Amino acid sequence: MSYTDSDQPTGQRYPARIGVFCDQCGTTVEHDYIVSDDMGKAERYEVARNHLTENEGWVCTPWRDLCQSCASKPHP
Repeated sequence: MSYTDSDQPTGQRYPARIGVFCDQCGTTVEHDYIVSDDMGKAERYEVARNHLTENEGWVCTPWRDLCQSCASKPHP
C-alpha cells in the first residue's frame, strides 16, 4: 500500500489474492484482483464476489455465497 506523509490512502491500485467460500459445499475459489488502498476489507471482498457472480455463475447474496454447482440446486 502507498500512503502519503499523513498516512492517508492515495488510491494506488495493487493486486490482492481474495478467496470466496461456498456456504453450501465448501468449495473455495481464489483469484488475484486489482484493488486500491482506499478500499476497506468489505469493499475488496465485494470485488471478488461481483467477479464470481458476473463471470463464473456464482450466486452471492448478503446471506450466503453459492458456487455455480450449488446455485443450480434447489435450496430451502
